[in-house]
Amino acid sequence: MDERTPLQVVLGLAALAPQLRAGVELLGAILAFLFALALRHRKRAALTSPALVLIGAGALVDLVGWALAFPPSAGNAIGAAGVVLFFCGIVRMSMDVVEFLARRGRRDFSTILRELISALLYAAVITIVMAAYEKINITQFLASLGVLTVVVGLALQETLGNIFSGLWMQLSKPFRPGDWVGTAQHIGRVQGIGVRSTTIVTRDNERLEIPNSLIAKEVLTNYGNPPVADELNVGLAYEQPPNRVREVIQRVLHDVPHVLTDPAPEIYAWEYGDHAIKYRIKFWLADYDVQEMARDALVTNLWYALRRHGIEIPYPIRTLEMRRSQVHRRVGADFEREMIKELRQLDFLRELSDEELRVLVPNVQVHQFGAGEVLMREGERGDSLYMLRRGIVDVYGRSSDGAAHRLNTLSPHSYFGEMAMMTGQPRGATVQARTDIEVMEIDREAFTDLFKEHPDAVTRISEVIAARESDNRELLSSVQASDGKNARKNWWVAKIREIFDLGT
Repeated sequence: MDERTPLQVVLGLAALAPQLRAGVELLGAILAFLFALALRHRKRAALTSPALVLIGAGALVDLVGWALAFPPSAGNAIGAAGVVLFFCGIVRMSMDVVEFLARRGRRDFSTILRELISALLYAAVITIVMAAYEKINITQFLASLGVLTVVVGLALQETLGNIFSGLWMQLSKPFRPGDWVGTAQHIGRVQGIGVRSTTIVTRDNERLEIPNSLIAKEVLTNYGNPPVADELNVGLAYEQPPNRVREVIQRVLHDVPHVLTDPAPEIYAWEYGDHAIKYRIKFWLADYDVQEMARDALVTNLWYALRRHGIEIPYPIRTLEMRRSQVHRRVGADFEREMIKELRQLDFLRELSDEELRVLVPNVQVHQFGAGEVLMREGERGDSLYMLRRGIVDVYGRSSDGAAHRLNTLSPHSYFGEMAMMTGQPRGATVQARTDIEVMEIDREAFTDLFKEHPDAVTRISEVIAARESDNRELLSSVQASDGKNARKNWWVAKIREIFDLGT
């Protein structure tokens, strides 16, 4: 049996001995199937199992047709089938390699062009093989194929509409794979543009297959070009001046992660409502992917900030309530006893009598901060100190090279901010809430009254401040001056007397 098969001729094996040709072909089929088995679970590889299966099947079919010695007509058909399978596998392998190279460095990839080119190549392989081995009239075949195409086109108008809409989107590029897009009903990330539909994955990880013709007809919002704008609307009480409200909101926006400073956020007093002035807060993000996290942080931090500043978010009701104007300043015997007990936790106030501590109570305010909020920022002016009642805060400072370092983590009954308040100098560190916290704020006016009634407190406070300053310097730099802590304490005593106008 020395008859050469079509595939053997195409592959250049015709010059080999019959048994050697068969052995080479069988070995090729076995290797193709083994590689296909090894690659069946690998994703995004340069070679895929279907391509190797087609190649192996083509070689195996060709070998079977040669070994079983079918009649000439059947043998030609089997040989042609082997050639078609083999070269369809080559086409599939080529398209897989092209897709692999295109996907490198990209998260998503549109497949419509690959699928259309693959279909054309498959059709070309079948047509050429049929013309070469089945001896068909190519002109008549193409004419019949044209008639069939018209009939199929009329029956599949919607499918063809999706195909041409997909081609239009691929060429005009209203969006790219990986972009966040929004339609009338859905928002999601584009995964790819296929022949019939575009794949979008929503925030809930739902995979949506939206027909291309439907996307082409709708108004489409593309969030893929940063910066991306987002906005939040909130209604606040009429009693608060809009400029003060803007200052509070602007400070909150400054500390929200992912909110860009360029372009700067915009805050508009938008409308007079029935029960509140409505404000429109517009801000920008570098990536729409973090939009939900940014809104969550903004709404959370805004609640704490508005509560601290006594800015009410009114309810849409007609109920008259009698409220005290200072929502954060509580009075009464119970509150006074509680504050005195808290103040005694401060080491430089521990030895004072209840009567002396009572001088500070009228100027004590209790505030709440949310996790991630900044209580004070390095370089800002400070007129008060804070005592931590609940939660944990982190203290950050900048070294000489400008790098930020966490200096300390403070737990309840710790205090901070006393240096700037006592000396009038800018804040020396940044303090940020790690968890939800509650703090007591004591302003400079309270200590002015205290120092005038209890001058010895100046020396005690100076010792504490000097010691803490030395500790912070050691954390930021290993190089220390030769001056001892006594010199620093004397400097602080003189500075406090100067700021509080206590004389010498």
